[in-house]
Amino acid sequence: MSGNRSGPGRWALAVGLAAIAFGAWAAIRKAWLCDDAFISFRYADNLTHGLGLVFNAGERVEGYSNFLWTLGIALGMRAGIAPERWSIVWGVVFYVATLALLLLDHLIGPTSKLAAAPEDRTRRSGPPLACLLAAVHNDWQQYATGGLETAFFTFILTAGYLLGVRARGVLGLAGSGLALALAALTRPDGVLFVPLMGLYVLWTRRPRVASATAFGGAFLIVWLPYAIWKTVYYGEFLPNTYYAKSAYLPWYEQGWHYASLYFQRYWVLALALPVAAGVLVVRAREGPRATIAATEAPLAPDVPVPRAPWDQAPVRELLLALAMGVAYTTYVMHVGGDFMYARLLIPAAPFFAIALARGVALLLAHRRGLHWAVATAAAAGVGLAPMPLHDAEITHGIVDEPRVYHAGVIERTRRDGLTLRRYFAGLPVRIAFVGSQAELVYYARPAVAIECGTGLTDRWIAHQRLLKRGRVGHEKLAPVPYLLQRKVDFTIRHFAGATLGLDQYLRMVPIDFDTIPGRIVHRDPALLAELARRGARFGNAPTEIEP
Repeated sequence: MSGNRSGPGRWALAVGLAAIAFGAWAAIRKAWLCDDAFISFRYADNLTHGLGLVFNAGERVEGYSNFLWTLGIALGMRAGIAPERWSIVWGVVFYVATLALLLLDHLIGPTSKLAAAPEDRTRRSGPPLACLLAAVHNDWQQYATGGLETAFFTFILTAGYLLGVRARGVLGLAGSGLALALAALTRPDGVLFVPLMGLYVLWTRRPRVASATAFGGAFLIVWLPYAIWKTVYYGEFLPNTYYAKSAYLPWYEQGWHYASLYFQRYWVLALALPVAAGVLVVRAREGPRATIAATEAPLAPDVPVPRAPWDQAPVRELLLALAMGVAYTTYVMHVGGDFMYARLLIPAAPFFAIALARGVALLLAHRRGLHWAVATAAAAGVGLAPMPLHDAEITHGIVDEPRVYHAGVIERTRRDGLTLRRYFAGLPVRIAFVGSQAELVYYARPAVAIECGTGLTDRWIAHQRLLKRGRVGHEKLAPVPYLLQRKVDFTIRHFAGATLGLDQYLRMVPIDFDTIPGRIVHRDPALLAELARRGARFGNAPTEIEP
């Protein structure tokens, strides 16, 4: 009998390891960098140079939303490793680690006697479906890199869930609380998962008080000092990005478009909902007698007999995973989604995958061949699903970002930024830029850079009242009088004339830094003279910039 079990178990392990290898290969092959990552890079760079966790020296504005990830980038910089390489390597590592967690969860099996029914014991010899789905998920592979915190955040959330449902004592629950605290330090929306896990702990763990104290205490010990520090350091509890992107205003219509595009491709993950409903119906029909018989052994005196489907450990784990996936998806819809296709929903993907995998395993526990066939079909459905966006097409303000910031664009922008750095070095240059120029700013290193497309790094711009909805995350433009008040010297390239409305206030006076065009906004004779000495070219009558 044991030989029959070990054979299929070895198949599950072999398939899982192959899936991890495939996922790692795909993530490395798709490695890229997005422009937004360079905002965190500049914060980390300033931190390593002793200026603090700021975008501009002396301006304490929380213009990032990935604190722990930014600290990690600074650590790499301090070690002498370029953030471009450092962020890509660690992104792949955490993506692969998430795949490994999902495989390990499949192989560990039940954690309680009530979970030790034949259908749960044989689950380990079935296909590691959650791991397979994660390994072939094209956008999860894509956002394993990009320079952003997506893979790290997803890994910590997955670890927090698995520690919470697999914990055998208060130490395991403390580990879950710690993991979710780290998630909240990585992205503020990580806090959303804490109430769900807290309710699960209160519902399922005994003794309740000790379990809840272990989970909640571990979370608060890490998160509360951070929340106090950032409130004191930046002067606000919520990050500046919360205001810049108007996250306080519900925008379900745009969020629906965002989620619909995602599930149009990953419809297999959405099947977790009807599968979960099917599990509840089947288990309810089986009733308590079937549950008792399924244990094949006398229950311990202190173990209560399940009287409802949700009193059974495998079903509870399924429902918690589904609740986490649905709750986070609802949050993403609430804020209107993102302009990057799929990225914001990657952290929800493991929970839909876990729920689907557990549901299929419970429904097909005694049909091993069918179980493997369904898993193969599900993996094919995820891996072969076509992208609903084509090339650099923008739909409802949403774009497939990796196609925009391909290697050629990133390298060209890097060269332009290094050229500007030669001109700006040692000078009090102030420039205005939009979010898509974050890489240019990082390499150019101007003394002051004001993100004027939505105010990510500027408190005044971000706190403007939103007059009308536009492209999500790009809705609060800097007024020209504000840029003049801040004595912005230049804009780089000619986006500002039409985008910011500079043409309505100022005459156009171009300035060229080698082959890089710019526009003079504020006339500083001494600065212009020094730039001219370094090779910059501009008109003979800079007084023309006066209104």
